[in-house]
Amino acid sequence: MKKRAIPAVLLSLIAMLIPGTAYASPSGGDDVTRFPTVEDMSEASGLSGTVQTAGYATAGDGGGMTYTITDTQPQGTYGNIAVRLADGDWAVPENLDEQTDAQADSTLVEHELTRAQSFAAAGTDLVWDSSRATPLSGKVIHATDSKPYALTCSSFVGMVLMGWDYEHTTYVADRNTQVGEGVDFGSAAHNGELWGAANLARWFHAHGETWLDDGSEQYQPGDVLFFSQQPTDGGSSVSSDSDQSQFANIYHVALYVGDGRIIHSYGPESGAGVIEEDFSASLQDDLSFVARPYTVTSQETSPDESADTSQEPPSETTSAAPEPSPTAEPSSAQATEPAGTDEAQPADPAGDDAEAPKPDSEEPAGRPWGLPRTGGTIMSFVGAAMVAVGTAASLVTRRRRRG
Repeated sequence: MKKRAIPAVLLSLIAMLIPGTAYASPSGGDDVTRFPTVEDMSEASGLSGTVQTAGYATAGDGGGMTYTITDTQPQGTYGNIAVRLADGDWAVPENLDEQTDAQADSTLVEHELTRAQSFAAAGTDLVWDSSRATPLSGKVIHATDSKPYALTCSSFVGMVLMGWDYEHTTYVADRNTQVGEGVDFGSAAHNGELWGAANLARWFHAHGETWLDDGSEQYQPGDVLFFSQQPTDGGSSVSSDSDQSQFANIYHVALYVGDGRIIHSYGPESGAGVIEEDFSASLQDDLSFVARPYTVTSQETSPDESADTSQEPPSETTSAAPEPSPTAEPSSAQATEPAGTDEAQPADPAGDDAEAPKPDSEEPAGRPWGLPRTGGTIMSFVGAAMVAVGTAASLVTRRRRRG
């Protein structure tokens, strides 16, 4: 009996089910080269045209951008946030918003800045220190630490945006209590993903709430200001260690008060943990992203509603953080307080923030562009291929019987 070959269409199907490069990275198509992270992109050579990343430190972390490859570093803000590649070329972000239509809510901004100034009023009871915990860790600081209590630029801004003032944090009280409108950070506020200037900027960027300062000084009182600078080691913008988490080379964050003044925490040499001062020219040169956390909503008021639309702070009974025992160590899902990892140190003021370690269990939101993570994905392809082979064999057997 003449043997019959397995139909070509089934062979094609089998070939499609067994990928030749299951971990292909980068991927291309439509004249765009794609990488999972900025670290992956920074290690590449010979790139040209348009490049996209799925994230900054990890794929799906909200820090993905589109870049244009150039052989020279741009001037100004784009030069500060550009990524230097292995061959000396530069990946320059594109398609970034350079203005905002969002209108600030003057009442909420007033409350925000009042909370910020309460930390400045604490004077020398606070000191910039990235090696110790702050109330954001969930620890009762006044019971486990001694004055001056520690904070960093991002923990200061973070506590203000959580709706806390100094007196209602565990610097003073036994629990953190929200006394004003807080930004809804969701689980990111308590699992170590957020605290650190670069992480905070990445969160706002992922939620479409940042714009790039183009020198037109569109920032207003209450806006969150982020500052970027190229690493000083002359190497890649993203190294193989913790540098990869420095979204857009951001090293510092402050709040704009108005009238050319900012409030921030930047180092022991400032004389206090938080200070309000003039917005220096050197910091203005490093200004990159801006976020406006308190904006006017588009909700309309019905005719029968009260004409009084002023917003009062929430009740002080609302807890904004877990209440651990005084001796409890922060869980692995909490930011204990960023370990000093920022490498960019501007002259005025010193680069003072650090990235909180991410939980070991953190996973990217997705694996775009067909980049399977585990061998299980490959086995699923193989299993599907075996099913196809079995189907083909069955067809051949049936034909033989009919013959």
